[in-house]
Amino acid sequence: MKGIQLSKKLNKQAKGFTLIELMIVVAIIGILAAIALPAYQGYTEKARFSEVNTRASQVMKAISICFHEEKTLIDCQPGDFGVPDDLAAPTSNLDTSVAVVGAGTAVITSTATAKAGSYTNIYTGTVSGDGKTLTWAQSGTCFAENYCKK
Repeated sequence: MKGIQLSKKLNKQAKGFTLIELMIVVAIIGILAAIALPAYQGYTEKARFSEVNTRASQVMKAISICFHEEKTLIDCQPGDFGVPDDLAAPTSNLDTSVAVVGAGTAVITSTATAKAGSYTNIYTGTVSGDGKTLTWAQSGTCFAENYCKK
């Protein structure tokens, strides 16, 4: 008989969580969310900026191909010889993109929207002294946040 009474007593005590236990769990979840949310937002912004990098890289490659086929940089204007002419078409992540091609240099400047960090990515292509190679250098504000890589 004592065994049955003891088992009933244990069942009455173990009905669920106390309010304090639930509050501790909610506090832990809140702390974890406060740490994870800024990191998640940074990753989202970096992913959006990748569109800016991709479009600038596509234009850079098109100008490089044009230069090697035409043997001159001046013919590689946007809209000519496979170089995209829709550089300035804004998207949800790309605010502006401009390519300026001259006789010895080409500069591609891309700026992201606020959702993508508002950073810039600049590719500068320079023709070598013998006119046979085109060398690209990358710069811009995207390096400060490690959104661009060399």
